[in-house]
This record gives sequence, C-alpha cells and structure tokens, in this order.
Amino acid sequence: MRLKKWMLLVGYMCLFLGFGYSCYSIFVDETGSNFWVMWGIASLVMGYQVINFLVEKKMISGTIVTLLQINVFFVKF
Repeated sequence: MRLKKWMLLVGYMCLFLGFGYSCYSIFVDETGSNFWVMWGIASLVMGYQVINFLVEKKMISGTIVTLLQINVFFVKF
C-alpha cells in the first residue's frame, strides 16, 4: 500500500516538530548533556525534508521553480 503524499508530508512535519521539541526540552533541562545537539540535527534534517517535499510538489504540479528562486529562499532563512 502506497502512502498518499499528504500523509507523507504530515509524517515529516510530526517528526520535525517532535525532534525540535526533544531538542528544546533537553537544552532547557540544564543537566549539562550535549544530547540536544543530536536532536537538533535530526530536526534540521526533517525540516529540510519538508521543504524539499514542498518544492518538489510545486515543480511537479506545473509551477516553474528555478534554481535562483530556491537559492534566494534558502538565503533568506
């Protein structure tokens, strides 16, 4: 059974938010643990997956997205 695209996007977003919450909660805990860095990297990877998914969906749906527009988007953030 194949996943629908919106189900995949919701899954990516849940993982992104979950990893981000774990990163923040470990960082605020102040136990001196550096484990929050791993969760932060995982959150950034999932954020990249969400952005990449949305850009691919725009390109597939017929909207022309040039590399210059993508680079400007990443430079702003």
